[in-house]
Amino acid sequence: MIKVLHLIEQNYPENSGGVERYLYFLIKQAVANSPELNYQKIKFIQKSAKSLGIYQPYGISPQTIGYPFAVEQRLNKFIKINLIDVIHVHHPAPFGLNLLSKLAKKHPLILHWHDYFLLCQKTQLLNHQNQICSGPSVTKCTLCLQKKSSFIKKILVPFSVQWRIINAYKLMEASAAIVLPQSNLYQKVPKIFRAKCVVIPYQSEPQWELDLNLIKNQKLATNLKTNSWCVLGGPSSHKGIFDLIDELKIINFTGELNIFGEGWSQNINLPPFVKIRGRLLSKKQLEACSHWIIPSIWEETGPLVAIEAYKMGLNIWARKGSITSDMSDIYNISFFKHARDIDDKTKRKRTTKTIPTWKSILRSYEVLYTKFT
Repeated sequence: MIKVLHLIEQNYPENSGGVERYLYFLIKQAVANSPELNYQKIKFIQKSAKSLGIYQPYGISPQTIGYPFAVEQRLNKFIKINLIDVIHVHHPAPFGLNLLSKLAKKHPLILHWHDYFLLCQKTQLLNHQNQICSGPSVTKCTLCLQKKSSFIKKILVPFSVQWRIINAYKLMEASAAIVLPQSNLYQKVPKIFRAKCVVIPYQSEPQWELDLNLIKNQKLATNLKTNSWCVLGGPSSHKGIFDLIDELKIINFTGELNIFGEGWSQNINLPPFVKIRGRLLSKKQLEACSHWIIPSIWEETGPLVAIEAYKMGLNIWARKGSITSDMSDIYNISFFKHARDIDDKTKRKRTTKTIPTWKSILRSYEVLYTKFT
């Protein structure tokens, strides 16, 4: 039996992020489809950074000098006891470039590009002006990381950036493979490592904690108005939600924008048309949603929310540049440059392109894992 260790920041539903949800459904589908596939010969084991005593903020130290020996020892002991054959890294940031490079020298290690952390310390590949960055360099990365640093740290930033870039390249060189969710991400990967890349598309399900019976007896207080606009995400600038709100104020939006996600304070100064709904717990909360908006400023590697919205039959709109045209064609996504472009009349034709299935995705992983054992 091939034992694959999936390293992730936190498990779902402890964290409801897209990557955590993707891995949750992947493992669930692997169990359900094991009789048809060879998953009786492949075992998925999941380990979170939190369970190893790794907590935020991670900072740049794990990417340069590494973690204390005790952290490495805990992970190495877990790998040894569980007889791990392949390591699949979904979140490099918490584990650190230094530690992962050491693991890659002892075990086949697969890097999954759910974001751009291998190129960007801030993971979204946006420059200091919050615009899409062409790639890492000491000068560009220093401008980003120096913004909130003290005087002494500002002097040291260029050296730590150079050290981080070197370690990132060492890790990609030592890795057995790099998994990309979309083929267009090839151009983001440094040329010398593109031969290691394997494209395995995303998939997800429009089910959340209540639908999955992960929590019970939870009352849903969210009552959306008919024809409500909805968005999922936290208050981070790369999500583009504040930009969307500003655009809606300009056009005197008379509807309701419902924000699902964590990290929002009810006391934050937002216009009356914005409603903070908290964590999304069930698809029932979206029954009155007419527009599912993805206002991201960064170039999404997915996003999984688009797949979930598509499976619910929602009208999906994404900011131009945030999603590739290939993905928009598959999942019937309309683009907007400004909130004024979003309307009720635009209806995209249902796609004729093949939508990736869980079985095809699992077969791709099967081929990948057996290649290194």
